[in-house]
Amino acid sequence: AVAGEGAVLWVVSPAVSRAGVEAAVWGRPVLCGPSMFNFADVVERLAAAGALQTVHGAAGLCAALRALLDDAQERQRRGQAALAVMERNRGALAAVVEAVQCLLGPADPAAQR
Repeated sequence: AVAGEGAVLWVVSPAVSRAGVEAAVWGRPVLCGPSMFNFADVVERLAAAGALQTVHGAAGLCAALRALLDDAQERQRRGQAALAVMERNRGALAAVVEAVQCLLGPADPAAQR
């Protein structure tokens, strides 16, 4: 819920990078460090949409934060882009489960006894 209250979210490490997804769902722009390998796909999608910015070092973070905090329109544009990416990808888990079930075929109730 904190991401829903903030103006911007900075993701500190890959271990907490799911927070970037949560911020995007709340329609917030995301700033992250350069090593986000655990969430490479979503980072690429958010960056391509202009919702996520990768920053390097403290100076890069300060500059990116200042730019976003000083420009409400840009903050809103990036936040809306983040939300749009999340909306386009909603239901991905259900689609994967369905695809796997199709490959596996119908369950055999007799085999489960």
